[in-house]
Amino acid sequence: MSQKLFEAERRFMELIWEEAPVNSTRLCALALERLGWKKSTTYTMLRRLVERGFVQNESATVAPLISREAFLQQESKELIENGFSGSIPAFLASYLKGKKLSDAEVNELKRMIEEAKG
Repeated sequence: MSQKLFEAERRFMELIWEEAPVNSTRLCALALERLGWKKSTTYTMLRRLVERGFVQNESATVAPLISREAFLQQESKELIENGFSGSIPAFLASYLKGKKLSDAEVNELKRMIEEAKG
């Protein structure tokens, strides 16, 4: 899936990822509480996400069809491909410019690089 989520869709998906599987009535209550959405807005957004293949709504139970992790991985890959010509070092250089990393963050990055080294 290479579709994007608009900001409102993403906030709604965060609710779904957090609560899934979730009853659609409960989802409406959560959307009202956390997003300030009316029932009609929630069901419109839910229908749109079902049509786009992000979630399923079977027997009033809503569940994601893509995990949060898979979605974030896809978005990260597209960002690096489109914004940094596929260069992870260029992305990190831009992201880290002017930032300080803790020893724990440096160690975690080193560990991830070692794991990724074939």
